[in-house]
Amino acid sequence: MVGSIKKFKEDALLGFIRENDTRGICFGRWPDNILRPYLRHISETGSLFIVGAGEDLVGLGVARRINEEDLCRHWIPQDPKGDTLDISDVICSERKAVETLVHLFTSRFPDWRECKVWVMRHGKRKKLKPEMIERLAA
Repeated sequence: MVGSIKKFKEDALLGFIRENDTRGICFGRWPDNILRPYLRHISETGSLFIVGAGEDLVGLGVARRINEEDLCRHWIPQDPKGDTLDISDVICSERKAVETLVHLFTSRFPDWRECKVWVMRHGKRKKLKPEMIERLAA
């Protein structure tokens, strides 16, 4: 499994989201006219992570380094000195993709252990201990 944004076009990302986020928890059932520009924004800011297996898209997630007071703001750039790693909108069609996404997140943010780690789980924001992230990557 490899993470590659360039391999998958915007329509493939939208199709994957619509097919695999059946409960509408990730991206809150955003309409396409909002979701398309948001996907471009998070891709351009380095917050979008993609996992492919062969020709198939099997995982997508958003992780960004920001300040804790900005957790509820979606359309902001990352802050390399931010105190928080915010992980959200993780959608996977294969279990192994979760592990790959966590590896991608921690590789792009090598000092993530120095941050507070917040995740969205079942539509609710939760703070995670570093041990949980390490367990997900194992």
